[in-house]
Amino acid sequence: MVLKRLLNGILITDGCKLVYTGRNKYIIKPPDFLVILYFIVLSTLIIVCRKNVTNWEIYIFWHVIIILIFITINIFIIEKNPYYKAFKDWYIIFCFIFMYIELGKLVPLVIQDYQDPVFIKIDHFIFQNPPSIYFYRIFNNKIISEVMHIGYFSYFFLIPTMGLLLYLKKKYEEFDMFVFSISLTYITCYLFFVIYPVAGPRFFLPGADMLEVKGLLYTDIIHNIISNSAIKGAAFPSSHVAIATVVLFTAWKFERKSFWVYLYFVSTLTLGTVYGRYHYVIDSIAGVFYGYFCYKIAPVIM
Repeated sequence: MVLKRLLNGILITDGCKLVYTGRNKYIIKPPDFLVILYFIVLSTLIIVCRKNVTNWEIYIFWHVIIILIFITINIFIIEKNPYYKAFKDWYIIFCFIFMYIELGKLVPLVIQDYQDPVFIKIDHFIFQNPPSIYFYRIFNNKIISEVMHIGYFSYFFLIPTMGLLLYLKKKYEEFDMFVFSISLTYITCYLFFVIYPVAGPRFFLPGADMLEVKGLLYTDIIHNIISNSAIKGAAFPSSHVAIATVVLFTAWKFERKSFWVYLYFVSTLTLGTVYGRYHYVIDSIAGVFYGYFCYKIAPVIM
């Protein structure tokens, strides 16, 4: 069926869209195309570095299946039905969760050693003392700890809330641009992590894991959730901060009234990445600049 439709038209590349031209037009949405490209690149890296991956064939098999599912969804799910349209618009966002989980099984892939000594030296050159530990010891206060951890955890709500603000107001073009921006940010940050792995201060700095986390109500809960669910790795640049930066500038452009709320949470999230020893300072700084870069370049690519 798919082959027949493809043979009745011409499959061409138009920017980040695969456009089928025949009796009907089918478009692979730009964010979906980016994710398909991600799996192609990741599969290539797995094949090249297959000696470093146990059961590497299984990863390739599932990547092919996922790519076929993405293409099928884009070709056969008709957007005239509002529920189908909502599914096509939103499902890609949740795919990044599973992509993140997969990274925990693959990294380190290309370079077998975590590159933390490089970032420790950079932090030491700039600040003399490890900021991740120094910042915590100076501001070892239950209220500050609570604010920092809630700020860091707010990351999980930034994308859904901004997406809903745009979607419920029927700002569909703005929503599409937002999803494309975060997709571009995610897949590039993930590939950076695969190619150049960084574990992070809480795994690598001597004594970082011995610092007691104290808070009022939510700190312990958040710390336990992250400790038990997050993969080993911090990544450079920080994808948390990069994504948060994209959300912040999206709010400034399309939802100005909500900008100040997002500014508070993005600020505490960025500080929280260092305070909680999740990232080196240079990771978070780079995350801000890289997130802004993706926000600016996304419309050009799309």
